[in-house]
Amino acid sequence: MIHRWRKEFQANAAGIFHDKRDPKQKAHSQGYEPGESPDDLKQIIGELTVRNEILKKASGLLRK
Repeated sequence: MIHRWRKEFQANAAGIFHDKRDPKQKAHSQGYEPGESPDDLKQIIGELTVRNEILKKASGLLRK
């Protein structure tokens, strides 16, 4: 029984002890596809918010 557990652990050890500081690896281990993790989506929302603000300011300047 212990022999089987040891073999199973050795086969899956790399997936269990991955670097938790790498956000892409963390998202992948949680089952998210690339570009779908909450951190990726927050980054996209931030970029779109900045673009939207720039366009609002440009639109206001062009109307004057």
